[in-house]
Amino acid sequence: MRLTAPGEVEEAVRANVECCEVIDLHTHLFPPSHGNLMLYGIDELLTYHYLVSEFFMVAPMNVTKEAFFKLSKQKQADLIWDELFVKRLPISEAQLGVLTTLQMLGLEDYMEKKDLDGIRAWYARQDITRYAQ
Repeated sequence: MRLTAPGEVEEAVRANVECCEVIDLHTHLFPPSHGNLMLYGIDELLTYHYLVSEFFMVAPMNVTKEAFFKLSKQKQADLIWDELFVKRLPISEAQLGVLTTLQMLGLEDYMEKKDLDGIRAWYARQDITRYAQ
């Protein structure tokens, strides 16, 4: 096996990186056939780990991490929505990502009213297979 000369390292790395297939598993963009690996709906958007972290920066003192994580996904989403989207102006990348998603789905009326239940109802009416296409 030949050792790569210092001048060849960049070329060797570039050649190897360019031929590798990359799949981003972090985004959870899986089709319905992947079962619970497909994260779907407003509650999944709102309980994204960045938003959970942001929530704990402003959470009421009586909401401990232990109590929060014992709540259902919907109750967690309710708290995050209230603290980060109703009581405050959403400004972080994660918050803006949720708003951009809702806007691209045509849900501006629900956003203006801050109607989380309406957004949930909209998601519930969607054909999940068609939505994922």
